[in-house]
Parts: sequence; structure tokens; C-alpha cells
Amino acid sequence: RRRTLIALPPCLQPPGMATELQGICAELHSDRDNLSAIAEWCAAAYREPGRPRAETVEQTQAYLVDALSTVGQHVGAAGASLLASLDAQRLELESTDATMRLVESRLAYHRAKLGHDAASLALAVRPLTARAGPALSPLPEPPSRHSCGAARSP
Repeated sequence: RRRTLIALPPCLQPPGMATELQGICAELHSDRDNLSAIAEWCAAAYREPGRPRAETVEQTQAYLVDALSTVGQHVGAAGASLLASLDAQRLELESTDATMRLVESRLAYHRAKLGHDAASLALAVRPLTARAGPALSPLPEPPSRHSCGAARSP
């Protein structure tokens, strides 16, 4: 059963990642086929009459060691490729996050500036309204010069 890797969006793929992973997966598929062929050869050689079984077992072990070593190398290469891909994605996401924080900061600044400007404008063009009472209270009558002091006697 063959599994398909999840494709990353092109903007998150490091250059050559897709082809590198496809190549590694093809090599692993080939390794699987080689292991199947080795197993079939071993089974047939073991059942072959007149063939020394000890020699067949030794050859089988040598083939399997080589094949499994190759599989291990390919799995290691696939892991390194995926790790490099994830690292590149992490860097791209950190850059995108920094850009988003910058945009958010600028937006907050402009919202605050717009709110301040709107409040200043509202105060500047506030209509003048008439007061309910008189604008100024009348001044008291000045005292007359003749009304001060005590009454004069003739």
C-alpha cells in the first residue's frame, strides 16, 4: 500500500523540496521491491534441493543487511529533508507573524489617531447654543450721591 505525502502550498515549500521528497519516496518504493525480491529468492533457494541451507541463510543475511542499510539511509535522508522543510516553514511563518504584528500595530496607531482627530474636530465645530437664562445679569443701580449718610437738619 503506497502512501501519498500531503502537498504543501508552493509558498511554504523550500526550493527543490517536492522533487527531493519524491525522489526519496521513489527510492524507498524501490527498496521495498528489492526486499520483496530478496525474500522470494531466499524462499526459492532454501527449498531448492541439493543447495546447502547454511550458505543460503548466510547469503540471505548479507542481502538483508545491505538492503536494510539502504532503507535506513533513505529514511534518514527523508527525515532530514522533512526537517529542513519544517525549518523553512517555521522561518516563513515567523516572518509572516512579524509582518502581521507590524500591520496590527500600524492599524491600532491609525485608529487611535483617527479617533483623536474626530474628537478634536467635534469640539472645534460644536454649535453654540443659547443659554436658558439671561446671558448676563443686570448690574445693580449705583448709589446716588444724595442718598448716602444722615439726613441734614436745617
